Amino acid sequence: MKKQFSILLLAAALLSACNAPQFQTTKQSDVNRLTKSASFKMPKVDVPSFPNRTFNVLDYGADPTGVVLSTEAIQQAIDECTELGGGTVIIPEGIYTTQKETADGKNLYIFITSPVASVKVPAVLSGKCEVLETGQPIEMSVVEGETVINLPKNLFKDDSIVVLKCH
Repeated sequence: MKKQFSILLLAAALLSACNAPQFQTTKQSDVNRLTKSASFKMPKVDVPSFPNRTFNVLDYGADPTGVVLSTEAIQQAIDECTELGGGTVIIPEGIYTTQKETADGKNLYIFITSPVASVKVPAVLSGKCEVLETGQPIEMSVVEGETVINLPKNLFKDDSIVVLKCH
């Protein structure tokens, strides 16, 4: 039981250590204390350190209205963050659409960072739309050449980001 508790404490410390510096709460001394008090021998574990840099997707041309695809802008922010050795990619509140081609056609992904009642997509979608995480189907209708996606009120919980997959 003590071994499981020590492992859980260590896992919690390591998970919290994986945040960007402005959110980092775990100190190296805390991790050292946990690894030394484990009921089994553990190698030294270093708290990861991330550069205090931010990459805002808006600076790369992402559209927070969802009207224009933001696939390339978001990917550019991620790529530059990676090339420069890390940091935090910021996606401000809004609706961001991205597209990915798969073997069975194109999938449109819609990232919604704040509660809204509906989303308009400037294209006619003829397939289905669902919440990516749960597979919950989402109602769509076509109005004047645009697809309107109606979102249920209970879809947004806390500060979560909702991702829709439409195909």
